[in-house]
Amino acid sequence: MPSVLVVENDCLLADELDRMLTEQGFRVIGPAPNLEVAQHLLADNRIDVACLDVRLDGEESSVPLAQSLAALGIPFVFLTAYPVAYLSLAMRERPLLEKPVDPDLLAERLRALTGTEGEPLVRARDIHYGRYRT
Repeated sequence: MPSVLVVENDCLLADELDRMLTEQGFRVIGPAPNLEVAQHLLADNRIDVACLDVRLDGEESSVPLAQSLAALGIPFVFLTAYPVAYLSLAMRERPLLEKPVDPDLLAERLRALTGTEGEPLVRARDIHYGRYRT
């Protein structure tokens, strides 16, 4: 099961990404609402791929984290509702999906980035949300 770091400052969207990625067979790390939390999660976990909201709170951007991930060889996809101009020139060629994100397309892109295309999806009875089992 590939692990995915989710960086998203909107708590409702973060929870939705967590749920839909878990249902698609990923082990979600986070969600992280800001760069500080994301850096700690990156340091403390094995990350196979990441989903990065481009604009976080205030002027904070996920681009510095994207640069760290790229240096470590960890693939990522940007998620944004903003124009590509919010990304630095060096990051504009990286995978990007517009919000709202289609769950199947996101899972497909993440599997392509991790080389896990075609792996079976997790069964609903295997999904755990926090302390509760569905």
